[in-house]
Formats: sequence, C-alpha cells, structure tokens
Amino acid sequence: MFLMQQMLEGSMMKSTKEEKMEDKQVIILKLRNLTEAQLQSLPVKDKKEIIEWVEDHALWSYPLENGSVWQDFHDCVDIGFAYVNPETLSIDEDESKNTLFQVWLEGGGWFDASLEDHLVENNRPDEGWNENNKWWNSHDIRLDVGANDLETALVLLAKKVAEYYDTDGSEIVSP
Repeated sequence: MFLMQQMLEGSMMKSTKEEKMEDKQVIILKLRNLTEAQLQSLPVKDKKEIIEWVEDHALWSYPLENGSVWQDFHDCVDIGFAYVNPETLSIDEDESKNTLFQVWLEGGGWFDASLEDHLVENNRPDEGWNENNKWWNSHDIRLDVGANDLETALVLLAKKVAEYYDTDGSEIVSP
C-alpha cells in the first residue's frame, strides 16, 4: 500500500525510456485507483500528462503494411456538447430544464472491416479491401463520458480507457 501511495504521489516527469514506461504505469495506477472526484482535483501537470497519455494510447492506432503504425486520436473520439438537465445529466424533453452545459466524448478503437465483411456488406468498397480503406473507427459505449469542460471529459475518458484497455490497445478481459 505504501509503495502504491508513493507511486501515486510521485513525480511523473522522467527522461529515459524505462522511466517513461514507469511513468505510464503510474498514470494507469492513478486512473484505475482514484475516484472521478480525486482525478478532477489533481494538479494541472498531472491532468496534462493523463490527457497526453490517453491521446497517445495504442487504442487509437492500427498497423500499416510497411510495418509502421497509424495513430489518430481525433479520428476515433467524437467531441460533442449539449445542454442537459443538471438534476439528471440527461437531455430533458422540457427544454427549459436543460441548463447545464456538458462536453460529451464518444470513442472507440479501430477495427479491420475486411475481417467483418458480413457486417459492412453494403459499404464494401468497389475496389476491394486495402490498407487505405479497411480500418474503420468504432464506438465503444463503455468509453462515453460527459463533463462540464473538455479537460475533465478527457481525464474521465482516460480513466475508462485504462479500465477497459491494456497499454497495447487490446481489451482487458475480466475474470
């Protein structure tokens, strides 16, 4: 417990590759062990590192045939906004109750549509599947978040990514 507390409170700024990997593990520990309220009260420096971590997460990448990797957080995460009822945090049919501004994020990783051809039959490219058209982004509803500002929404998204996905972008299988 003491070691985890030291890791959670320790500096996240290092320089070597090994230390950077250690930093990522500290971020993951924070995301998995701190409550949403605790995450929101972190210093800006820590929030910035968490946001950079989620932006660089392998979930938003896919392999290219030449051995390199394509990574694009912005293609995988939709940023929207809505006015919601502050009591329910949902859009109320009575528009007069929707007085709280919220930023909503929806996202998911890439999937190889050529392997799911039966699901995308009506969208199959005429030229056939290739590296430029087979990777499609998805929507994992477990990653949906809403918050009063973008910074908080991104930190909450990072918490959910750490909860459901490993650092290599593969889904964490719960026992």
